[in-house]
Amino acid sequence: MKFLALIFFFLVQSTCFAQNTVRLEIDAPKFKDGTKMQIYPNNPLIRRSDKVGEVSLINGKATVEFATGNGDSFSLAFKEQRLGLYLEPGTVKVNIPDRVLKDAGVSGSKSTQQMGQWFADWKKMPIYEITSKAQDKWLEATTDALKAVAKEEYDPIKAIYDQERMSFNTKWIISNPDADVTSEVLKSCKGYMPDDQLAAWYEGLNERAKGNLAGRYIKYNIDSLFVNGTAPAFTQADTDGHLVKLADFRGKYVLLDFWASWCLPRRAENPYLLKLYNRFKDRNFTILGVSLDSERKPWLEAIKKDQVFWTQVSELNGFDNSLITKYAIKSVPANVLIAPDGKIIAKNIALWSLMEILERLDK
Repeated sequence: MKFLALIFFFLVQSTCFAQNTVRLEIDAPKFKDGTKMQIYPNNPLIRRSDKVGEVSLINGKATVEFATGNGDSFSLAFKEQRLGLYLEPGTVKVNIPDRVLKDAGVSGSKSTQQMGQWFADWKKMPIYEITSKAQDKWLEATTDALKAVAKEEYDPIKAIYDQERMSFNTKWIISNPDADVTSEVLKSCKGYMPDDQLAAWYEGLNERAKGNLAGRYIKYNIDSLFVNGTAPAFTQADTDGHLVKLADFRGKYVLLDFWASWCLPRRAENPYLLKLYNRFKDRNFTILGVSLDSERKPWLEAIKKDQVFWTQVSELNGFDNSLITKYAIKSVPANVLIAPDGKIIAKNIALWSLMEILERLDK
């Protein structure tokens, strides 16, 4: 009986493993033996994802297995080429008839087919072609003057494009409730719809879509980055090399200020930010600066020149700073206002608006 129970245990374990694993079979007859290809997860929760697998082609073929959710996004990479894949557990075949990855055929992946259908449907929308032509005109302009004119024409078209794509995406999600990649489609709406609306749409996703990488990223934003979410904890070194924790500032209102010495428009705001700091620093408020500089000297010189002597921290690795992903920062300047209990009050606030918020909080 013990022997049978042991067999049953291993069968269950093997079955559980198989249910979370994709077997990727690559057929690339035009590549030389020994050619290496890598598989990377496109994980929005990580700034730079480590590869989950690497293969060496023998007779133009290779097989690799790795864990995946339903509708997770991956890239098959060869040198500078990348092929996007949306995968789920099972067997997926990639046929690369020549040496160009983007021309590959993918079979056995419902998720890849679903995203392919989304893209095919979106390309049929008139605004897609209109925007593509306007963008090409801008990118192909041969002089600064022509580029400026083309950019002025492109910007309002792009604004319409963004609005129509969000509308298209929400309709697509409604029309494809069983598609696991609906979370990926919804993720692309972040920043183009109110946070509470995005959260409501997330609740309507199926459980597989909620559980894949895109779904977990949306949930992370809801829990940690939206207003009333708990600001993600972190530790970074200050200008003297001492470790500073966000938790050190519990009990105060904290403006988490993302900046860099090379961002001149942001530094032009520093005199106003300094006035605001001096006005409220004795009223349970402080600023925690996070620099996206890569070099120590210009960072320290900017602090001294601008007299922004509140706590300043940095990893000194530019946009590879770990907080870029943790706080979903796309550019600088950016800021997050955090309450004494660690909850987010507001994000990306204009200084005049911040002044009004602090005045209200101080009453």
